[in-house]
Amino acid sequence: MPNPSSSYLTAYRSIDETLKAPPAGCTLFVANESTRVVQIIRTARAQGIKVERVHKAELRRLAGESVRDCALRVVRAQGGSAAVLADIIAPAEVTNGLIVILDHVTDPHNFGAILRSADQFRVDGVVIPDRRSADITPVVLQSSAGSAPHVPLVRVKNLVTTIELLKAASYWVYGADMVGVRADETDLAGRIVLVMGAEGPGLSRLIRDRSDAFIRVPGDGHADSFNVSVAAGILLYEVRRQQGWFAGR
Repeated sequence: MPNPSSSYLTAYRSIDETLKAPPAGCTLFVANESTRVVQIIRTARAQGIKVERVHKAELRRLAGESVRDCALRVVRAQGGSAAVLADIIAPAEVTNGLIVILDHVTDPHNFGAILRSADQFRVDGVVIPDRRSADITPVVLQSSAGSAPHVPLVRVKNLVTTIELLKAASYWVYGADMVGVRADETDLAGRIVLVMGAEGPGLSRLIRDRSDAFIRVPGDGHADSFNVSVAAGILLYEVRRQQGWFAGR
């Protein structure tokens, strides 16, 4: 039986991204050495990753029926370095900072997509509650295109307490909400916490009560709002733009 603590990446792009900075204990399982897979094998060996050749039936048993020619087993599929809150709070002398809090986002596809954007915009960390939240799974790893292991992920027991600690560290807390002010009309430079609410209910009442302000992405479609992962990507871009993060990139 497969190791229950293992996750299997089967999308080539996700495997490529994970192999750039592989966690300890990875194994690459190969059933067919296509040209694309040969490149992956070469990268894996260069990173010191064990490569095992298996029959296609065995590969499907391990990684699922949809697997193509190879799969990367990640034994400890956690976010980047599992972090604590103190790890991601910017030093007092640092003017700009960006932390994302996910208020009980449970859909693994959304979670993975948010981690992908968080990696692209180099957020200082993503905070999730340790209950009623999506966690790092094979679906999340695939949805993040291999970005999840590169994002510092903090699991906390109480989001409200976490927000209070961040405020004490001079962060401004902005909740994403349709009733908020347009993000591009809000001053988002400085030490910023962006809170994204759950699919459907949005921000919980206690989180709303402790947010300094609310921001939104303007739109005019038939749906009443953006998907949470899409909104997160747009808002992260706007924060980083106002922080001058793109200069020289």
